Amino acid sequence: MAKSNRLSEDALMKHLQAQRAPAQRTDTGGMILHTPPTGPSLSLEQMLAAEAAAEPAAAAPAAPATVGATVPAAAPAVVAFDTVVTLDLAKVDDSPYQSAADAGNRYDPESIDELAHTMATAGQEEPILVRPVAGRYELIAGHRRVRAARTLGWSSVRALVVQRADREAHQSVLVHNEGRKDLCDYGKAKVYQRAKAEGFVTTQDEIARMFATRQSHVSQRLAMLKLPAPVLAMLEENNDLFSMTTAATILGLLKEYPDEEALLTQAVLRLKADNAPENSVRPWFLQVLQARLRPQRAARRRPKVITDTAGRPLYTAALDGRVITVRLSAQDIDGDALLENMVEFLKASSAE
Repeated sequence: MAKSNRLSEDALMKHLQAQRAPAQRTDTGGMILHTPPTGPSLSLEQMLAAEAAAEPAAAAPAAPATVGATVPAAAPAVVAFDTVVTLDLAKVDDSPYQSAADAGNRYDPESIDELAHTMATAGQEEPILVRPVAGRYELIAGHRRVRAARTLGWSSVRALVVQRADREAHQSVLVHNEGRKDLCDYGKAKVYQRAKAEGFVTTQDEIARMFATRQSHVSQRLAMLKLPAPVLAMLEENNDLFSMTTAATILGLLKEYPDEEALLTQAVLRLKADNAPENSVRPWFLQVLQARLRPQRAARRRPKVITDTAGRPLYTAALDGRVITVRLSAQDIDGDALLENMVEFLKASSAE
């Protein structure tokens, strides 16, 4: 017990000095007296326990950094909207409104590698567009750039953070998809179709306003969706096989020759198989069609030979457009009499 008191004596003195130091003082004119302490009396053990409890707990030592580890740039806890910040790539998610049909072949490894090579050389020239969702960031524009950055092993990207509700984000994804430089006419037609199907627009004029384009372009692109099924299948495989102008040519030929869908499909197949130019569709189609019809027309134009009972040629009749020609083959036939008979026949026919 004596040993315990001796060990605590220094602590007791420090405690008493601490109690006196902050105490209020009363000015009595010639002397300064400390205000006597108030409250219940405490034992030494109680005073030491109270002092130990008041001391702050020591912070745990930080874990040592791993040599060679890449530490991604941390996103700010609170991000101001409409500002460009650096985001941890691990916190960036694809948009749920970016369908596989929209992506098409844009995410194929070769295409992403080409973009990654450009970004490795020139850097990230344009920030991606994201919105905060549940502590993470959802892409609105920049899906290919994010994939290219991950291919390069980047841990962070620059991003423009915007505030968007779900439906606004959905519409923004559609608008950004339509505005891509690499999106062809058929791809735009499918975006217009989706915007209409999901209730963002109802008319072609509204589509034109939503995507800031001409109504005539909207009409021509949407018409591509009415192409024959075999042609649409080729477009699905290769979206930029031909433009809306060539599609209008195909639809015009199909209207003029409704029974020649198979031949038109062959004309389009040449674009894919032979790398033929788009403007060759119409002349190739007409050339093949005329070559096929020429024997039939020649057979219809073949002169008709009229003979007597003995097989001797008397007359040769031929049709050339709207002109009928009758040639007298036998020398003993009276042409004037034949002409009179023909006129009477025509009169009789018109009177019926």
